[in-house]
Amino acid sequence: MSTVMPSPSLTLPAVRNASPRMPISRLLRAYWTEARYEVLRTLRTPAFLIPTIALPVMLYVFFGIVLQGSKPPNPQIALQVLSGFTMFSVIGPGVFGLGIGFAMERQHGIVTLKRAQPMPFAANLIGKLFSAMSISLLVITLLLTIATTFAHVELTAGQAARATLVGVLGVVPFCALGLLIGSLVSGNGAPAIVNLIFFPMIYLSGLFPFPLPKALQTAAMIWPAFHLNQLSLAALGLPTQLNPWISAEVLIGFAGVCLYFAARRLMRVG
Repeated sequence: MSTVMPSPSLTLPAVRNASPRMPISRLLRAYWTEARYEVLRTLRTPAFLIPTIALPVMLYVFFGIVLQGSKPPNPQIALQVLSGFTMFSVIGPGVFGLGIGFAMERQHGIVTLKRAQPMPFAANLIGKLFSAMSISLLVITLLLTIATTFAHVELTAGQAARATLVGVLGVVPFCALGLLIGSLVSGNGAPAIVNLIFFPMIYLSGLFPFPLPKALQTAAMIWPAFHLNQLSLAALGLPTQLNPWISAEVLIGFAGVCLYFAARRLMRVG
């Protein structure tokens, strides 16, 4: 009778540092590379770039120059109109860029492909944020140049710098909103959802140079675009309805809520 000897257990040596931590220099290079190519991709997409730049410029030329005629504008009203249209110009790149662009990438599997690559997952989102901020800086610079050159708006260098800073940083909450939309809906449904949110928000937040009905004036404060415009008015030295610090806290909280729910959705369904 033969006895079966137990086979010796196979012991594998412990593998240390199986996934070594990426050096800081390489990590920063990954973020920079993704951001650079995201900006180039946006600049090479005229279907997105041209409307994003042309729409706020055309509207400002109509309301800020054509309707004014030859009469000199009231300095305070001229700055209010400029504030509204500059903030309008920075909301679009954030909401449309991430809301539609990210949803299309999820639908076509690009997000899944990038997550499988040896690159930080956040690099894709940081690149889109950097792209939206770059486009916003371009549009704000163009609007300020038109305002001071053709609309005869009196604007100091300090006012222009503060308004530009508010606009560029103000893209962040709307990129967070776009990310939330892009994480919830498909690429086919994203354009409709973004438009259903974007245009009512622009009108109801009081950015345009015509007054809201009294019943809607108080409700304007629920929209993040209203609080962004409050910061812009304060940057231009104009009176505001709320303390600018309150508006800043509202925008930070809004961005945090959008990012939280977007992250939960992406971790659950990708």
